[in-house]
Amino acid sequence: MYVLLASALVLLWHQPAGTPLAVTFAITAALALSTLIALLLSVRRLAASNHRLRVEREHGDLMQQGMRESRHRLQLLLDRMPDGVLAFDPQGRIEWINPAARLIFRCSMTDAVGEPVATLIPAIEAIPTPVASAVAPGMVDAQAPRITTPARRRDGTEFTLEIALVPLSVNGVHPGMCVCRDVTDAERVDRMKSEFVSMVSHELRTPLTSLRGSLAILADGSIAGLPPDAMRLLRLANTNAERLVVLVNDILDYEKLRAGALILDLAAIDLSEVARRAIESLEGMARPAGVHLLLRGDDENAPALADPTRFTQVLVNLISNAIKYSPPNGTVRVTIERNDERARLTVRDDGPGVPAEFLPRLFLPFEQARDPKQRKQGGTGLGLAISRGLIEMMNGAIGIDPPTRGCGAAFWIDLPLHSARPSTFGDLID
Repeated sequence: MYVLLASALVLLWHQPAGTPLAVTFAITAALALSTLIALLLSVRRLAASNHRLRVEREHGDLMQQGMRESRHRLQLLLDRMPDGVLAFDPQGRIEWINPAARLIFRCSMTDAVGEPVATLIPAIEAIPTPVASAVAPGMVDAQAPRITTPARRRDGTEFTLEIALVPLSVNGVHPGMCVCRDVTDAERVDRMKSEFVSMVSHELRTPLTSLRGSLAILADGSIAGLPPDAMRLLRLANTNAERLVVLVNDILDYEKLRAGALILDLAAIDLSEVARRAIESLEGMARPAGVHLLLRGDDENAPALADPTRFTQVLVNLISNAIKYSPPNGTVRVTIERNDERARLTVRDDGPGVPAEFLPRLFLPFEQARDPKQRKQGGTGLGLAISRGLIEMMNGAIGIDPPTRGCGAAFWIDLPLHSARPSTFGDLID
């Protein structure tokens, strides 16, 4: 191309202008020049394209290497997880099972893959697993609830399994993943611990009751002639014996609630009368603390359906807590209200109130506010947990109003009203 263009230019130079040969050579030179320019541009574009392809290929190689490394790290993580993990398709057939799960179910990968997951976890199909709307497609819901359910090993033996079902959504397909943990030993240890605590508490109750009775008689001054120092020590011993009895009773009640062994005797009770008796029983605690107890709505006719003894226990716990947290010259107000179907009893104090950050843990066992300025006396941290369990067994609800700074705490109890139910047998059934 270069030689053709050079020859045309030389010949054109030696030809007179305007001759046919000169015109031909000029056209030939122009065509050769345009062809050369087009060729140079094509070569340049080809070089740029080759460079871009090389960069993309290198980038693709890096991405594939990164994906291989991520896949390898994920595989290592799943293989070394202490919890078992099963992945199954939308039809519920196992696609993959990690070593921990194979150890739990005593099976191999070959035994498990392709089998219905229900052969290992029979109740899994009845467990609802909606895909959370807040979770992006393909992402795992970190808040998947854990459920305890019976499971079956490959050899047919049954055991207790704790599982968390994780629903997924990948390209419109909904596979599933199950994270599981064998809790058979933990359940057995927890049962043994509960039985031990219950047995010890039960054995402590009888001697403590006798000890408290004897100390109460002595502390009341029934025996004359005791020196003042002895009387002071007797009253101190009596107070601590009462606290020990409360502690033992709380532990026993909590263990019975956990075991489902607590039986209630529901009957119609007059909330006003129960509240009045509870307040009278706590006057001895409120008077030395300088706290006034006030009952409002005592003329309200509110016959609730509850266990009289256990409801009094809950009410005394709420009022005594209000006394503990009330300042001197404070007032604890007990109010009773009702609507067509339920009655509400509220216990409000003038104390500092419950910290907002503590509210989610308020009714959990062994939880207490950590601020020492808001606590005058110790406790087991079981009172509110027991109260919630008892009220819920009475088909009621217990809670606390939203805290308002400097306005104290207001705990409330809702109970169903008791009303006569018509019967085809006349007045035999009330």
